[in-house]
Parts: sequence; C-alpha cells; structure tokens
Amino acid sequence: MELLLPLNDALLAVYSNKAKINLMTDTAKPSWSQRLFRAPAKKYPALTPWERKAIAENYDRYLHAPLSEALSYKPFHLQVVTNTSCMASCTMCYGHSPALEKNFYAKNQPKDMDLPTFQLVLKQLPTIQTIEFSGWGEPLMNGQIFEMVDFAQAYNGATSTIVTNGMLLENRLDALMASPLDQLTVSINGHTAESYVRMTGMPSENFELVRRNVVKTLQERLRRRLSHPKVMLSFILDRDNYAVMNEMIQFAQDLHVEGVVFHNYQSPDPSVKSERSLYSDDVAVQELFQTIRANFYQLEVQLPNLLDRKMDNHRYCSDAFTTVSVDGDCNVSACSKQLLYNGKMGKVWESDFWNNDLFQWLRGVHGAGQHDVPRPCQACDHNCALTKTKKPSSIFTDLQP
Repeated sequence: MELLLPLNDALLAVYSNKAKINLMTDTAKPSWSQRLFRAPAKKYPALTPWERKAIAENYDRYLHAPLSEALSYKPFHLQVVTNTSCMASCTMCYGHSPALEKNFYAKNQPKDMDLPTFQLVLKQLPTIQTIEFSGWGEPLMNGQIFEMVDFAQAYNGATSTIVTNGMLLENRLDALMASPLDQLTVSINGHTAESYVRMTGMPSENFELVRRNVVKTLQERLRRRLSHPKVMLSFILDRDNYAVMNEMIQFAQDLHVEGVVFHNYQSPDPSVKSERSLYSDDVAVQELFQTIRANFYQLEVQLPNLLDRKMDNHRYCSDAFTTVSVDGDCNVSACSKQLLYNGKMGKVWESDFWNNDLFQWLRGVHGAGQHDVPRPCQACDHNCALTKTKKPSSIFTDLQP
C-alpha cells in the first residue's frame, strides 16, 4: 500500500485548489513515510510497527469512506490551542481584536496546553500525522511548546507547524533550532511598517522587531547548517492591499524565506462578512491572481480562496472529516479555522468523541446537507467553492510540510 502524506499547512493550499507555485522541497530532510518508520528520537517510546501500519491504513480508509455523519476512520490532522494569551491585540484577530466581544476561549480561559496533557491527547489520537500549534494565543508564550513538538515527532513521526506573530522568536531561538519543527509560519501581515500598522493596529516598532527576528532565525539556521524549520511569511489580503502582492513576495524573497502564504481578510467576528474581503466576482482580483500564477518566483507562493457573495448553501468544508482541534482543557472541536463552538464540545478522552454531536452536526452540514449552514461557515474561506474537492488523493506525495 502506498503511504501518502496527509494534510499539512503547506499542502492545504493544494488540497483546496489554492495556487502552489514552484513548490520547493528539501531533499536533505526525510520524507514523512521515512520519518514514520525510522527509529524513535530521544527518550519517548515509539509506536510499534503494527501501530505505525495502522496510521497509514487509517488514512487509506479516509480516502475511500463516504462523507457520512459517523465515521469509521480516525482524524489525522490536529490543531492545538497552545494558550489564549498574546502580547498583541491585532484588530483583525479572532481572539484578541479590541473590536470583538469576548469569544468562547476568552470567557472560559482554558489552561495552557502542557506536555503531560499533550501526551494524553496524542495517545488518544495515535493516527495524527500533522499538527499545527496556533489557536487563540501566541504559541511561543507557551513554555513547553518545543517539548510538545519533540514528543510529536518521536511518538509517531507527526510533522509540526508553529504559527507565530514572530515577536518572541529571538528569545526562543536556541529551543527552536534544537527542535525537530518542520515549519515556522510567521504572521508578519505587512511588507512595510505602514502596511503592518494598517492591518494590525499595532505599533510600527513591532514590524521592525518581527522582521529582525525572521532574519536572525534564518541566519542562525544557516550558521548551524540546519535544513529545518522551513520558514514561511504570512500576509492577509484585503481590498486595500491585494494590488501590491508582488511587493510582498519581493519582500519575502529579499529575506530569503522559503515561501509566502496569503490569507483572505475575514472579519474578527466569525459570523459577519466584510467588504474588506476579496470576492470571486471581482475581475481585477481574479486577473491579478492569474498573473501571479503565471510568474516564476524563487519561493513558494500560496494564494487564498476567494469568498463568494452567497455562501448560505455552500457545504464544502472538510474539517469535520479530517481534523480535531483541542485546547489545554482537552475540549475538542470539529472546526480548525474558528474553533466553532455550539455548546456541544466534548473531551478528548471521551469514548468516540470523533463521532460526538458536534462532529456529526458539522458533517451533516458539509456532507449530507441535512442542517442549515451556520453563519460562521457562510463567512469562512474553508467553505468556498474552490474547496469542494474533499478527497483529492492524487495530490498527496512525500513532501515535507
């Protein structure tokens, strides 16, 4: 049976038909399948060969299973809410925008994810193959983040991505370089101080700090002759800045990062559409995207999904069929983008939480079409028309995230 690499932060672009330009792979790094079967690292016990085989067989069952509300296979992508605290309060942020009323996590304040809890989570989810550490806070404020990355890789070869605002990178540089982290995505959200301030509402000094920290990270990786982590810059596009996308790409090229991830602007209130977002009926946006797809760049470029004007009947999101989101209190959710909460969140240790009411409800929305599409889904780019291919098995290859 062919071992296929599942969804991860880099391949999600292809999974939802986003542009992937000049995909660069690091041949010095082991493939996911090689990592899966290599000897365990450090002190953590590894899964047995039979358990490792079960991981691959589980993913194969996903590829052939119908999109029903109750599933026989297990999740393979994990979204970890490392903490809810952040040193910034960016205006476009789901978790910390000053324009936003208290969200579920701000109200309930789950504890920070710690290593023992994370170990419990993975032991309940042995089929997990890719992990993103992000959520409602700044992951690098979590003192055990790199211990969790280390455990994930050693436990079952899972590849890990950290999404960070970049402000603490210099303080965590030694731990970052010593970790087996596969990808570091820095949400810089501006290619100039002015553009950063406009998008985030934060002081311009923060932009200079993040830029310097990215440079120091790349220099330290080069000094140590490491091939990881892959460093990506993340930008949010809206009506006022999409026209200068090439300047953002050039900024990233000048820093010598491996790639750029563009996100479509969405209101910090997940149930509200915004005219700042980019929509599929905008001819100028479509033409610029086509031009960028046709260009040659020295780095990877991921373009965002465009929102549609009417998404109340869209049923294209695959999260509930692939992904578990979990916080430090072991609450589980079926939505990775907004950690959608409808009062039915379960716990990771519950028997078959993967088929609890929340997961089955969202599958009923996006699979069988048995429930109305909730308002947050009507404003989310995971539910756009370009994401409607749920099981593109041909795109999964042995690429590193």
